Formats: sequence, structure tokens, C-alpha cells
Amino acid sequence: MDAELLVQRIANKISPEPIRQILEKQVLAKVLTPGEFELGLGSHSLSKYCYAPGEMILCRRNTEEWVRWHSPIQMLLITVPDQTFHSVAEEMGGRAPELNETPLLKDERIRALVAAAEQTLQTDLQPGESIRIQSGALSQPR
Repeated sequence: MDAELLVQRIANKISPEPIRQILEKQVLAKVLTPGEFELGLGSHSLSKYCYAPGEMILCRRNTEEWVRWHSPIQMLLITVPDQTFHSVAEEMGGRAPELNETPLLKDERIRALVAAAEQTLQTDLQPGESIRIQSGALSQPR
């Protein structure tokens, strides 16, 4: 049974006040344009992050977080089922990655998943748009 990835392009604007967010599923964020923001578990305890295009974030799930956008930034948000993480690791000859959130993801197995998802996209995804991709399509040769 193929799992489905939801790929969404977002464009955030500067926000003077922190915004509350809770991600209920495992989300990878790939930075498309440079930007900086503050993020934390409380609206008064934020840490500053600066990102360049291509960098990735493995977001926390089921955790209340607060974000304050300091500059406009565009990202691809990819909602990934756990079984897809495990499949990617197995296909690349490893064991399943630990799914611990990290502000700068460097795991090459997960980078390969994101690259495959991007290659599968046949169209330019505009901010606010999303597309669903069957994860089985990611391992098929093109």
C-alpha cells in the first residue's frame, strides 16, 4: 500500500507577533528562499534561525510552537508518513532514521526523498497550492 505525501508551497510574510502552530503530522520543510525567523515552545522563549535555499528542517509534531517571521520566506512543506521514512531508509540499505526534530536536517536518506518528490512534481507549485504524491511513484525510474 502506497503512502501519500502532501507537498505544499508556502510563502510567509513578516509577523510582528509570534504565531502559534501545531503540526499534527511529520513535516519536512525545504527552504526555497533565504529567510530568518524565531521559533520556540513559548511565545516569550524564541530562538533565532537563519536559512539559505536548499536547507531542510524536520519539524516537531504534536507540539505547540510559536514562530515569528523576520523576513519573507518561501518553503516546500512535505507531510511524510512514518512508513515512507522507513521505506526510504531500507531502499538505501540502512535502518529507519530516528524521527527527532532538528532545525537543520542533514540526513542524506531524507534528502533523497525530498529530491525525488521535487523531481516528481511536473508543475511549478505556487504559494498556497498543494499536491499529493503517491510515495510508490518516488521509487519508480523516470
